[in-house]
Amino acid sequence: MRAVRNLILFVLIGFIAFILLGWYSGFFHRTKVGMETIGPYYAIYKTHIGDYNHSRQLQDSIRDVLWELGIENYKTFGIFFDDPAKTDYDSMRSFIGRLIPNDQLSKTDRLPPGYQLYTFKQQNAALVSLPYVNQFSLYAGIYRAYPCIRDFAKAQGYAASPIIEIHDPDIDLRFILPIKKISSK
Repeated sequence: MRAVRNLILFVLIGFIAFILLGWYSGFFHRTKVGMETIGPYYAIYKTHIGDYNHSRQLQDSIRDVLWELGIENYKTFGIFFDDPAKTDYDSMRSFIGRLIPNDQLSKTDRLPPGYQLYTFKQQNAALVSLPYVNQFSLYAGIYRAYPCIRDFAKAQGYAASPIIEIHDPDIDLRFILPIKKISSK
């Protein structure tokens, strides 16, 4: 009887700890889509084909290369083209990289092969911004933001396109959907 009571207590404490971690990480944060004019952004990226879970390692290696070249880069960047629920993990396509400030563009001519410059021009976009406090915030953000921003785009008649993720480790996670109206034929 004592073992059952201890097991129940252990499960209850674990559940409460999980709920508190989720609350602290932003899992229960209100997800609201806003319209903003954003950009321009500049990112150094590499094309990646494969499981999105490997994005972090690629972003870290790009970060190291950029710092060795003297290029400031504090924010991560990603464009994920395929839905993991509908695509084989080995076939998922993405651009993975790091944002760089405008004043660092002159240093990009020294990039190694395979590194490319992505320019996100100033434009209107649907945006979800969530707090970033730890790695769990990223998973909570993806779980909360993607369905919310896709539902918003569908309801407003905007074309589906890949969502751009920008992570500022000191501030927030931004999920950005560039706005394009669906053409009526």
